[in-house]
Amino acid sequence: MIHLMRLLGVAAHNAKSIAEMFETALREICTHMGWPVGFGYIVEPPSRLQNFAAWYRSNPERYANLQHASEKIDFTDRDSLIGKVLSTGKAVLLEDVNTKSFLRRQEAQDAGLKSCLAVPVIVQNKPAAILEFFHNEPLSLQNFATESIESVASQIGLVIEQQREEKKLKALFDSAPDAEIVTDRTGLIVMVNEQTVRVFGYAQAELLGKPIEVLVPAERRENHIQYRMEYVSAPHPRPMGSGMELTALRKDGTSIAVEVSLSPIPLDDELLIACAIRDIRGRKELEEKLRERERLADIGTMAAIFAHEVASPLDGISATVQVIKMQLPQEVQPLISELSAEIRRLESLLNQFRSLSRLCDLKLTVVNLTTVIRRVLEINAAHWSSLGIRIITEVSGDLTLSADEEKLHQLILNLTRNAVEAMPTGGTLSIRAYSRDDEILLVISDTGCGIPEDIDIFQPFITSKSQGAGLGLHIVRQIISAHLGAMTYKTAPGAGTTFEVSLPKNQKRHGIRDQALRPKF
Repeated sequence: MIHLMRLLGVAAHNAKSIAEMFETALREICTHMGWPVGFGYIVEPPSRLQNFAAWYRSNPERYANLQHASEKIDFTDRDSLIGKVLSTGKAVLLEDVNTKSFLRRQEAQDAGLKSCLAVPVIVQNKPAAILEFFHNEPLSLQNFATESIESVASQIGLVIEQQREEKKLKALFDSAPDAEIVTDRTGLIVMVNEQTVRVFGYAQAELLGKPIEVLVPAERRENHIQYRMEYVSAPHPRPMGSGMELTALRKDGTSIAVEVSLSPIPLDDELLIACAIRDIRGRKELEEKLRERERLADIGTMAAIFAHEVASPLDGISATVQVIKMQLPQEVQPLISELSAEIRRLESLLNQFRSLSRLCDLKLTVVNLTTVIRRVLEINAAHWSSLGIRIITEVSGDLTLSADEEKLHQLILNLTRNAVEAMPTGGTLSIRAYSRDDEILLVISDTGCGIPEDIDIFQPFITSKSQGAGLGLHIVRQIISAHLGAMTYKTAPGAGTTFEVSLPKNQKRHGIRDQALRPKF
């Protein structure tokens, strides 16, 4: 028995699964104790048997029908042999299988089997598995001691409990929201969780045994090795957000912003380091958008002050020019007309500044983007058509979102007017809108002259056109930023430009409150 226990201990240590451990245990028990057939069953909550975990048959052909019959029986029936063991948690020795209560008596008799023993494997005071053995001789409690088999079952129970606890810990480790990596004192990776796979793009097997520096950008690896060695010499917990801006390297070669916490794990014979790595790309993007909103509020405040200070003098100049126009001779009227045109240009610029001052005041409602697009086209389509512009619209899906309807109107109007102005001899204006996951995409394209490479079109007062103040696209970007959206564009000289705008459907999901930021005076 001692030899058998040693064998089971080795088998349990080397087994990769409970089923593999059962298979070895059944083989060793049956071989050493002369049982021709052994079955092992796993108990799954709530007290249901998971058929066979493993089996042993000294003669597979002879005992095949017994195995097939065992696979079909619901052993949770309390009247069955296994059911009794499952309900009482105690071993049961059936001295003669030729009884009505034994559900497989015919198959057992056909195989020449006489007696049966079922022993529970107890884990935390409940049966976690059941071992069942058959013998071709009738046995009784007088000539058979169940204590030896129960000792083996107890040993198996300890292994099952250990493996289940390890499985729970592994599940907890893998469910962590951050990438969790454990290294030894030399920096070699010994454990990674599932989030590490998602964040860095490596399979777990690709990282195990590799130095942690594989996740560090090349230009920082040498310094990182020095920092790591210093940390190992005096290990201590280091929490997230220690004020350090860190970057990590993904498998595809891209760098991402991260925060890292370190915790030493001292063991009897070694030191392990637990590294929690938090991917903060999403937070960085949100922070950037919120900073843009704050910047927008500052611009709005300056624009409001500027508009207020300039409006009155400009109105006075305009009125004075009208009076002078009536008093001057005909030959200077062209000059007066040019002066009036410049005043109108300044008034238009002033109106754009007023728009900037109102951008921060978001009035969020449920808006249908299709309705906004239709309203812009109803007002402008006839005029654009007269300029030789062909208009194509393509909208699909649910285009409702939480937004400021007037700001969206201005956004679409600015982008479409820019597109029309880029096609002075005519062309095609395309407006597409569709839903994707939790955002709406708006795509506006033209077949115009394109945008020169050396122009930052989003900077105020920068324009590639002969007319205009260069505020249209700046205002568009501010509107998108206020809605926590994003915009990209692609252009080619002589082939046109395409702007793609993405807007979240639900502003509250992205951290915007209904009370919008307002300019401060």
